[in-house]
Amino acid sequence: MQAAQAAGNWLEAFNFVEIGGAKTSYTVKRLEPDALHAFIVATIAANGAATYSEWIFHTTPPPPTTPTPTPPPTPTSGDECNHCPITGLPLCDGYIEIEGAATWGLYSITLNRVETPETVAFVDSDGTKSDDEPPIGRRWLDVKVRVDNDMPWTVTLNNGKDYILDTDAGNGFSWNGDVSTRSGYYHPDLGLLFDVPNDATVAILAIRPIIASRGSDNAPELFYIPIPAP
Repeated sequence: MQAAQAAGNWLEAFNFVEIGGAKTSYTVKRLEPDALHAFIVATIAANGAATYSEWIFHTTPPPPTTPTPTPPPTPTSGDECNHCPITGLPLCDGYIEIEGAATWGLYSITLNRVETPETVAFVDSDGTKSDDEPPIGRRWLDVKVRVDNDMPWTVTLNNGKDYILDTDAGNGFSWNGDVSTRSGYYHPDLGLLFDVPNDATVAILAIRPIIASRGSDNAPELFYIPIPAP
């Protein structure tokens, strides 16, 4: 800690979070298993001076030794997996399904469920509310996700840049604004709204909310979404 402070690279060496004076506790999530973790608490005075507590060290237990059984992939011919009708990639390799989660460091997105409502409520700039049908030849696809951000900074999902959706019958068009999640906060059931072709049966949601500042970019995660029949 002292070496990191002296070198001026505290942010690169440690994860931190500001919990505010009203809180007396904070839960650190998703620690690495079987690893030594070091914790320190600081109080910041009005002039910016920091007073640090003693170091606290904690070693997390190792992961369970009994492996979780993995269901075998559905074969098509021989030992091959079914292939995604959109990307052409094997479905048994790298796709996340309903109730599955993608994690980038201390930031994660979990796919809760998918809905296809007949109408969606919108509020105009003048406050007028309306229940709107989808564009002609399309239907609504409401993807519900949980967003957890324990990064030491705000993470924003930028519409059209950090996530896109495609279907086996053509593009999905987003109706979302940018979504920001502050450090230490979460969205338990965030809706990402798209309109998709009427005959679409499968959607792929590609998300890459965080791009590494050094080295290679973080790879996008692919959510495989069966679309309920109309």
